[in-house]
Amino acid sequence: MFYIRSAYRVSDEEIRINFARHLKNTHTLYLLENGEQKKFSVECGTNECPSIWTPKFTILPWIGRVQHKIGNDTNEEITIFSSRTNAKQILPVVDIRKPNNFTDYKDKLGVCIQPAYNYYKYFELIQFFETWIQNGATKFYFYKTLISKDIQLVLDHYKKNVEGVKIEIIEWSPLPKNGTYDPNRHAKRFLANPAMLDCLYRARYHQKYIAQTDLDEIIAINNKKHGTLIKFLEKVSENNKNQISTFSFLARNAKLDRKWKSFDDIMRIKFNNFENAKISAKFKRGIFSKLIFRPDYIYNFFAHHHLDTETGKLTNIKYQGYNVSITDGALHHFRERSKKQRVLHPTNHYKYMINSLNHNLIHHISNISRLNETKYLQIKKGADAFSRCMDYMNFSNTVNKCGGKFSVIRNKNFLSVNNTWISL
Repeated sequence: MFYIRSAYRVSDEEIRINFARHLKNTHTLYLLENGEQKKFSVECGTNECPSIWTPKFTILPWIGRVQHKIGNDTNEEITIFSSRTNAKQILPVVDIRKPNNFTDYKDKLGVCIQPAYNYYKYFELIQFFETWIQNGATKFYFYKTLISKDIQLVLDHYKKNVEGVKIEIIEWSPLPKNGTYDPNRHAKRFLANPAMLDCLYRARYHQKYIAQTDLDEIIAINNKKHGTLIKFLEKVSENNKNQISTFSFLARNAKLDRKWKSFDDIMRIKFNNFENAKISAKFKRGIFSKLIFRPDYIYNFFAHHHLDTETGKLTNIKYQGYNVSITDGALHHFRERSKKQRVLHPTNHYKYMINSLNHNLIHHISNISRLNETKYLQIKKGADAFSRCMDYMNFSNTVNKCGGKFSVIRNKNFLSVNNTWISL
């Protein structure tokens, strides 16, 4: 089976598709044009297919490429054909070419949020938005799979009421089942890598820089040295002739002694708990490291280190990755549970921005609709048990094995999405 998500017009001559298939699927995809079949060339959509670290995941992300000159249609569509079933499907094509009248980006900094499944932590989401707004982000792409009603409320509030911030919600469903066969059991984290590739492609010529971090992570730039994250990115880009494709930040574990546990905590503690934040020593690059991307330059996606660029595909400009020094900035991971515990030490990093964070927080959420905290505790208990089960299963999407009693709570309090995949 082929699971096709999107088609993109990347140049006047080339179309790409973002899709998933089983590792052993050797069938071919074709583009049909006036009775002629054009074969898609296929390449791995991430760092390796399959991964040596998670070999049991056998439904993997791929990129299909085909040469197909643009026509005169405003809303372009293509017909694709599978040698597996002889079935045909029509796909709309998203135009991500550089606009002819392009002068500047709509936003300097955007953030891609990978598919949120069973996600209910609205305290964390508020903290995530506020710390990234502090970093200068003005665009957020939120990939929605299954979220609580309160998460939807927070998303709607920031989307409608926070000036200067744009939130785009992209529905990203699990793969469709075929009878009793559930392909999601063989696809890691609901195919987060192709979701983030989709995000980077969407962001081309809209956002100059795109960050991709988890919801419990913050990129902490050395403000005394660089002023802001955007100033740092701009300076490094300028010093390297505008040819940096990715900025890699080393990771540290981080911890807050006082966490928000209710909406009253948010309004009372605000970000004052960051004054006594603690961080660990750095991890080696590639272990939990995260990147900021130039989406115009990126070909495929991996969360933890530099991958391929458009060099040799759409351009001959040689793009390169940049390893950010730990003295310039780092990724702070405020994880609740860690398989790699480290000694934590106090940091002064946040002390200089607490007043600004507090001011923005009150301004942004003082009029938010009241969240259902009674339901939150009930949801938290079930969802945390589900997450521990998923961790034990090494992130396999074994919903049937891990769901249990939480399924009842989820059905009443969560919002799902309709199927977003085309199957061939």
